[in-house]
Amino acid sequence: SQDTISFYLGQSTITTNTKEQVDSDTFLSEYIDGEFLGNVVHSGSMIFILPNSSASDITNVTLSVDAPFGSDFMSVGDDVQIDIALQ
Repeated sequence: SQDTISFYLGQSTITTNTKEQVDSDTFLSEYIDGEFLGNVVHSGSMIFILPNSSASDITNVTLSVDAPFGSDFMSVGDDVQIDIALQ
């Protein structure tokens, strides 16, 4: 998009098949939030710490991200949920 869009991927949440709901760890994750000034690319890594599960317990993760918004603070899209199956 040519428009300035804002969204906060670092404030996303995951849920797991082990019934945990966890926000990303902002201290360990890279900062990839904020304003996207039209036709730009941001990249980085987000870290989620699961206090009650081990990696071998996880077979499915759902990433939930709030909808982006424009300069008028009105939503310009939909909330997104991405299901990720792990082996």
